[in-house]
Amino acid sequence: MLVRGASPATRGLVGLLAAIAAGAMLLAGCSGGNGSPIASGTSGPTQGAGGSSGSEDGGEQEEPSEAPPQPKPSPKAKIEIKPATGASEVELDTPVTVSVIGGELTKVSVKDAKGETLAGQLNPTKSTWTSTDGLSEEATYQVAATAVDAEGLATSASNSFTTMDVSKSDVLETNIEPDGQTVGVGMPIVIKFSDDVENKAGVEKKLKVVTSKPVEGAWRWFGDEEVHWRPKSYWPAFTDVSVHVDLKGVPSGEGDWGIKNKVKHFSIGRSVIHKVNLSDHHLRSYVNGKLAKTIPVSGGKAGWRTRVGTKIILQKRTNLHFTDEQIDADDNYDLTAAYGVRVTWSGEFLHSADWSRANHGVRNGSHGCVGMSTKNSRWIYNNSLVGDPVEVVGGGGSQMPVWGNGLGDWNMSWNKWQQAKAS
Repeated sequence: MLVRGASPATRGLVGLLAAIAAGAMLLAGCSGGNGSPIASGTSGPTQGAGGSSGSEDGGEQEEPSEAPPQPKPSPKAKIEIKPATGASEVELDTPVTVSVIGGELTKVSVKDAKGETLAGQLNPTKSTWTSTDGLSEEATYQVAATAVDAEGLATSASNSFTTMDVSKSDVLETNIEPDGQTVGVGMPIVIKFSDDVENKAGVEKKLKVVTSKPVEGAWRWFGDEEVHWRPKSYWPAFTDVSVHVDLKGVPSGEGDWGIKNKVKHFSIGRSVIHKVNLSDHHLRSYVNGKLAKTIPVSGGKAGWRTRVGTKIILQKRTNLHFTDEQIDADDNYDLTAAYGVRVTWSGEFLHSADWSRANHGVRNGSHGCVGMSTKNSRWIYNNSLVGDPVEVVGGGGSQMPVWGNGLGDWNMSWNKWQQAKAS
């Protein structure tokens, strides 16, 4: 700094003082408030409200670190599925089972490629699910299951398998056609198979009769291809019946399998029972237990006796044409009956026979049928159902067979009917 008008000595003193002041300022800029040296451009530690200072090295205090995450617990329930995943050519009667150890099953789903669900059920402890229906042929099934352990932790499992190709399948036919028909109180249930059934016991277990009223009944086999079910006594009137043929996935023998289930429905109408006495030559019809009609009739003559026993109405017909050639009779005739009901496949009917009125109520003069007037046969026709019983006594004829010529099921005692066990 230059001071105007000052002497050289004076100017020298002033310069010295200025230099000393500058050095003092430089020293002050390099020291903290307490005389400790600090980095340029930073401030010293600030004392907190509690009187404590920062870290010894002058840096900031670190935050405490978080605890490491704990692993999630694993479910203790273990699921097992059979057939095993990838299994092929699985037979149709193989049960699908889903089991769990250390838990309970909460959901099981078994579906084929078409989305159809295989039925099954859980055991009481919910530890095992078992299929209750047979498998479809050449199908791929997807199985999915979920279970929980005691702590509620869920686990799941899945698999898939394929079933066998069936070379032969059973073809069934029944006497319950059309479905939903109303029949008489004597109608047995008949199921016929296309081939011999070796596994009769296994097949019979899959046949079930469900009724709207309590009815005691049983199955009985006739030969290797036909099985019948009948009640202990005639059906109660106005009973609804369904027949469950659950043979899907059931082997019947010799490579035959059932490939689908069927349900047939029918109803029992009012009780109508026709009682024919060929000794007094009259037919008496009982409707719901009461005598409704008494009709003079004529049965089979010597050499052509009408069979005795219980028969079942098989068909209702009009304008029946009879000729001697049909049965190789010893006399010639060509006749038409207005009304008739068939009771044997070999040709016995209850029918109109106005040509033999002189015999009605008096003697037996037919070739085995039970003849009556057109008026009375019309009443029988209009008041009868297929399945109504016709009980024939007298006349000296042979016994109606139990099987083979119509429906003679009622000609076997109940005790004997039950004795034949499927094997």
